[in-house]
Amino acid sequence: MKRKTKFAHTSRGGVCKKDKDTKMKNGLSKQNTITRMVLSEIKPLPYNPPSRTDEHNVLDLAIVIEERIKQGLDPLPASERLLVGKDGVLGDGHRRRAALLLCGVESFWVEIDSERNGVDIFTSRASARKATSQNMTEAYIAGLPEENLPPAARRNLVTLRRLAGDEAIEFLKKYPGSSSFGIHKEVRRVMKFCGMRDQSFGFSVMRWLVLQRTQRDVRNWIQYKRITVKRLLYCIEKNIDPVGL
Repeated sequence: MKRKTKFAHTSRGGVCKKDKDTKMKNGLSKQNTITRMVLSEIKPLPYNPPSRTDEHNVLDLAIVIEERIKQGLDPLPASERLLVGKDGVLGDGHRRRAALLLCGVESFWVEIDSERNGVDIFTSRASARKATSQNMTEAYIAGLPEENLPPAARRNLVTLRRLAGDEAIEFLKKYPGSSSFGIHKEVRRVMKFCGMRDQSFGFSVMRWLVLQRTQRDVRNWIQYKRITVKRLLYCIEKNIDPVGL
Protein backbone atom coordinates (compact mmCIF):
# COMPACT_ATOMS: atom_id res chain seq x y z
CA MET A 1 0.00 0.00 0.00
CA LYS A 2 1.47 3.31 -1.07
CA ARG A 3 1.79 6.04 1.49
CA LYS A 4 -0.13 9.21 0.81
CA THR A 5 1.79 12.40 0.38
CA LYS A 6 0.75 16.00 0.12
CA PHE A 7 3.31 16.69 -2.60
CA ALA A 8 2.35 16.71 -6.27
CA HIS A 9 5.07 14.62 -7.87
CA THR A 10 6.28 15.42 -11.36
CA SER A 11 7.56 12.87 -13.83
CA ARG A 12 11.08 13.72 -12.67
CA GLY A 13 10.33 12.93 -9.07
CA GLY A 14 10.18 16.54 -7.92
CA VAL A 15 7.43 19.06 -7.39
CA CYS A 16 6.56 22.27 -9.14
CA LYS A 17 4.12 24.11 -6.90
CA LYS A 18 4.05 26.77 -4.24
CA ASP A 19 3.50 25.51 -0.74
CA LYS A 20 0.71 27.98 0.02
CA ASP A 21 -0.20 26.08 3.18
CA THR A 22 3.15 26.76 4.80
CA LYS A 23 2.56 28.83 7.94
CA MET A 24 4.74 31.70 8.99
CA LYS A 25 7.19 29.82 11.16
CA ASN A 26 10.69 30.91 12.13
CA GLY A 27 10.44 33.68 9.57
CA LEU A 28 9.64 31.40 6.62
CA SER A 29 7.61 32.85 3.75
CA LYS A 30 4.22 31.41 2.76
CA GLN A 31 5.44 31.34 -0.84
CA ASN A 32 8.41 29.01 -0.36
CA THR A 33 8.78 26.36 -3.03
CA ILE A 34 9.05 22.73 -1.99
CA THR A 35 10.83 20.39 -4.36
CA ARG A 36 13.05 17.33 -4.45
CA MET A 37 16.74 17.89 -5.16
CA VAL A 38 19.81 15.76 -5.68
CA LEU A 39 21.78 16.16 -2.45
CA SER A 40 25.17 16.29 -4.10
CA GLU A 41 24.01 19.24 -6.22
CA ILE A 42 22.95 21.38 -3.24
CA LYS A 43 25.58 24.02 -2.48
CA PRO A 44 26.55 23.88 1.21
CA LEU A 45 27.15 27.12 3.09
CA PRO A 46 30.92 27.82 3.05
CA TYR A 47 30.74 29.01 6.65
CA ASN A 48 29.04 25.95 8.09
CA PRO A 49 30.99 24.73 11.16
CA PRO A 50 33.09 21.78 9.88
CA SER A 51 32.68 19.75 13.07
CA ARG A 52 28.90 19.70 12.59
CA THR A 53 29.17 17.48 9.54
CA ASP A 54 31.99 15.21 10.65
CA GLU A 55 31.02 11.54 10.26
CA HIS A 56 31.42 11.08 14.01
CA ASN A 57 28.83 13.80 14.68
CA VAL A 58 26.24 12.61 12.16
CA LEU A 59 26.47 8.89 12.89
CA ASP A 60 23.59 8.91 15.38
CA LEU A 61 21.31 10.63 12.86
CA ALA A 62 22.42 8.25 10.12
CA ILE A 63 21.34 5.29 12.29
CA VAL A 64 17.87 6.85 12.67
CA ILE A 65 17.64 7.39 8.91
CA GLU A 66 18.63 3.80 8.12
CA GLU A 67 16.02 2.50 10.56
CA ARG A 68 13.30 4.63 8.95
CA ILE A 69 14.28 3.37 5.49
CA LYS A 70 14.06 -0.25 6.70
CA GLN A 71 10.53 0.48 7.95
CA GLY A 72 9.51 1.78 4.54
CA LEU A 73 9.34 5.39 5.69
CA ASP A 74 10.89 8.49 4.18
CA PRO A 75 14.48 8.93 5.43
CA LEU A 76 13.34 11.89 7.54
CA PRO A 77 9.93 13.41 8.41
CA ALA A 78 8.57 16.16 6.17
CA SER A 79 9.23 18.65 8.97
CA GLU A 80 12.95 17.91 8.64
CA ARG A 81 13.32 18.91 5.00
CA LEU A 82 16.35 20.99 4.09
CA LEU A 83 16.06 24.76 3.74
CA VAL A 84 17.79 26.37 0.77
CA GLY A 85 18.13 30.10 0.19
CA LYS A 86 16.98 31.95 -2.91
CA ASP A 87 20.64 31.99 -3.97
CA GLY A 88 20.68 28.19 -4.05
CA VAL A 89 22.87 27.86 -0.95
CA LEU A 90 21.89 25.53 1.87
CA GLY A 91 20.96 27.58 4.92
CA ASP A 92 19.67 24.92 7.30
CA GLY A 93 20.19 21.16 7.23
CA HIS A 94 23.92 20.56 6.71
CA ARG A 95 23.99 17.83 9.32
CA ARG A 96 20.90 16.15 7.85
CA ARG A 97 22.39 16.38 4.35
CA ALA A 98 25.63 14.76 5.54
CA ALA A 99 23.74 11.96 7.30
CA LEU A 100 21.54 11.31 4.25
CA LEU A 101 24.60 11.09 2.00
CA LEU A 102 26.27 8.77 4.49
CA CYS A 103 23.28 6.46 4.18
CA GLY A 104 23.41 6.50 0.38
CA VAL A 105 20.32 8.67 -0.07
CA GLU A 106 20.71 10.55 -3.35
CA SER A 107 17.83 13.04 -3.22
CA PHE A 108 15.53 14.57 -0.62
CA TRP A 109 12.88 17.23 -0.15
CA VAL A 110 14.04 20.81 0.21
CA GLU A 111 12.25 24.07 0.83
CA ILE A 112 13.52 27.02 -1.19
CA ASP A 113 13.15 30.29 0.69
CA SER A 114 11.73 32.97 -1.59
CA GLU A 115 13.12 35.91 0.37
CA ARG A 116 16.41 35.05 2.07
CA ASN A 117 19.87 33.89 1.05
CA GLY A 118 21.51 30.86 2.63
CA VAL A 119 23.66 32.88 5.03
CA ASP A 120 20.62 34.82 6.28
CA ILE A 121 18.79 31.57 7.00
CA PHE A 122 21.85 30.20 8.79
CA THR A 123 22.10 33.25 11.04
CA SER A 124 18.37 33.24 11.80
CA ARG A 125 18.32 29.55 12.73
CA ALA A 126 21.52 29.83 14.77
CA SER A 127 19.92 32.61 16.82
CA ALA A 128 16.62 30.78 17.27
CA ARG A 129 18.28 27.54 18.32
CA LYS A 130 20.95 29.20 20.46
CA ALA A 131 23.83 27.62 18.59
CA THR A 132 26.87 26.88 20.71
CA SER A 133 29.67 29.40 20.99
CA GLN A 134 32.01 26.74 19.61
CA ASN A 135 29.95 26.32 16.43
CA MET A 136 29.69 30.04 15.84
CA THR A 137 33.41 30.50 16.42
CA GLU A 138 34.09 27.79 13.81
CA ALA A 139 31.71 29.51 11.39
CA TYR A 140 33.47 32.86 11.91
CA ILE A 141 36.88 31.26 11.39
CA ALA A 142 35.52 29.67 8.20
CA GLY A 143 34.65 33.13 6.91
CA LEU A 144 31.23 34.06 8.28
CA PRO A 145 31.12 37.91 8.39
CA GLU A 146 30.96 39.38 11.88
CA GLU A 147 27.66 41.11 11.10
CA ASN A 148 26.09 37.71 10.38
CA LEU A 149 26.97 36.27 13.78
CA PRO A 150 24.00 35.79 16.14
CA PRO A 151 23.83 38.52 18.83
CA ALA A 152 25.19 36.28 21.62
CA ALA A 153 28.18 35.14 19.55
CA ARG A 154 28.88 38.71 18.47
CA ARG A 155 28.90 39.87 22.09
CA ASN A 156 31.38 37.12 22.99
CA LEU A 157 33.63 38.15 20.10
CA VAL A 158 33.53 41.83 21.05
CA THR A 159 34.24 41.04 24.72
CA LEU A 160 37.21 38.81 23.91
CA ARG A 161 38.59 41.45 21.56
CA ARG A 162 38.28 44.10 24.28
CA LEU A 163 40.08 41.92 26.85
CA ALA A 164 42.80 40.40 24.69
CA GLY A 165 42.90 42.41 21.45
CA ASP A 166 42.62 41.42 17.79
CA GLU A 167 45.66 39.19 18.30
CA ALA A 168 43.47 36.84 20.32
CA ILE A 169 41.01 36.44 17.46
CA GLU A 170 43.81 35.74 15.00
CA PHE A 171 45.27 33.19 17.42
CA LEU A 172 41.99 31.25 17.54
CA LYS A 173 41.99 31.13 13.74
CA LYS A 174 45.31 29.28 13.89
CA TYR A 175 43.85 26.70 16.27
CA PRO A 176 40.33 25.98 14.95
CA GLY A 177 38.28 23.83 17.29
CA SER A 178 40.57 24.52 20.26
CA SER A 179 38.24 26.97 21.94
CA SER A 180 35.54 29.57 21.32
CA PHE A 181 34.92 33.27 21.85
CA GLY A 182 33.31 32.23 25.13
CA ILE A 183 36.82 31.78 26.52
CA HIS A 184 36.61 35.46 27.49
CA LYS A 185 34.91 34.37 30.74
CA GLU A 186 37.99 32.53 31.95
CA VAL A 187 40.32 35.21 30.61
CA ARG A 188 38.43 37.80 32.66
CA ARG A 189 38.51 35.52 35.73
CA VAL A 190 42.30 35.14 35.57
CA MET A 191 42.89 38.83 34.86
CA LYS A 192 40.77 39.84 37.85
CA PHE A 193 42.50 37.29 40.11
CA CYS A 194 45.92 38.56 39.08
CA GLY A 195 44.92 42.22 39.23
CA MET A 196 45.92 42.82 35.58
CA ARG A 197 43.93 44.73 32.96
CA ASP A 198 46.10 45.33 29.89
CA GLN A 199 45.28 43.56 26.60
CA SER A 200 48.76 42.10 26.22
CA PHE A 201 48.31 40.19 29.47
CA GLY A 202 44.80 39.21 28.39
CA PHE A 203 46.23 37.68 25.23
CA SER A 204 48.90 35.82 27.21
CA VAL A 205 46.18 34.38 29.44
CA MET A 206 44.05 33.27 26.48
CA ARG A 207 47.03 31.72 24.72
CA TRP A 208 47.96 29.84 27.89
CA LEU A 209 44.39 28.62 28.45
CA VAL A 210 44.20 27.27 24.89
CA LEU A 211 47.65 25.69 24.64
CA GLN A 212 47.62 24.12 28.11
CA ARG A 213 43.90 23.23 27.93
CA THR A 214 43.37 24.62 31.42
CA GLN A 215 40.07 26.40 30.73
CA ARG A 216 38.04 24.13 33.01
CA ASP A 217 40.66 23.69 35.69
CA VAL A 218 41.55 27.33 36.27
CA ARG A 219 38.06 28.13 37.54
CA ASN A 220 38.39 25.59 40.36
CA TRP A 221 41.97 26.60 41.14
CA ILE A 222 40.87 30.19 41.68
CA GLN A 223 37.52 29.50 43.32
CA TYR A 224 38.94 27.06 45.88
CA LYS A 225 42.24 28.93 46.30
CA ARG A 226 44.34 26.05 45.04
CA ILE A 227 46.81 28.35 43.33
CA THR A 228 48.56 31.61 44.23
CA VAL A 229 48.80 34.68 42.05
CA LYS A 230 52.59 34.32 41.91
CA ARG A 231 52.40 30.72 40.79
CA LEU A 232 49.70 31.45 38.19
CA LEU A 233 51.67 34.35 36.73
CA TYR A 234 54.74 32.12 36.48
CA CYS A 235 52.81 29.42 34.63
CA ILE A 236 51.32 31.94 32.20
CA GLU A 237 54.72 33.50 31.52
CA LYS A 238 56.41 30.14 30.95
CA ASN A 239 53.33 28.64 29.26
CA ILE A 240 53.31 25.57 31.49
CA ASP A 241 50.67 23.57 33.33
CA PRO A 242 50.57 24.24 37.10
CA VAL A 243 49.91 20.58 37.77
CA GLY A 244 53.13 18.91 38.89
CA LEU A 245 54.93 22.08 39.93
